[in-house]
Amino acid sequence: MVELRGKFIFLTCSLMGLYKTKQEEADQIIKEKTGKGFKELDPEGWYDLEIYRAVVEKYREASISKDRAYTTLGQKIYPTIHATVGLPKHLLENPLEFLKFEAEGYKENVRGDGIIPRKFLKTVEGEVIIQAINPDIIDKTVEGVFMGIMDLCQVKNYKIEKLEDSTYRITWSK
Repeated sequence: MVELRGKFIFLTCSLMGLYKTKQEEADQIIKEKTGKGFKELDPEGWYDLEIYRAVVEKYREASISKDRAYTTLGQKIYPTIHATVGLPKHLLENPLEFLKFEAEGYKENVRGDGIIPRKFLKTVEGEVIIQAINPDIIDKTVEGVFMGIMDLCQVKNYKIEKLEDSTYRITWSK
């Protein structure tokens, strides 16, 4: 079984605030599976990925952009973390270090069968090639996660390309 931290379920439900009906539907799913509403989940507790998958699908259903909502969700993860609990200043100044930080964070926030740590195939300033093999629902958001990192680092000129085998080339210049 694959599990992830409760903070990601909470974040996704919180982002549905404008879509009350879908938020309530997502909260009901969470209550059925955990006995708690999304606001009661332990942010650092471990929850079945199936719960997250169901909540993300409710988020997608609520969004007018449908499948683009996956990318948007991923794009909001690190900015939300920065706004709520903060991030070290040096990460905001260095995209390469931030991408390495994300790889470590993935290992700390997702666990279970088939979870494979990020693998850096190339790491130079201005270009990273990273293999990011994820469970399906996380894979749909990962490009947005990388975009959110670049945005937080105030990189205006970046490109994220999905290559084969869940590999991404991220290039940037400041």
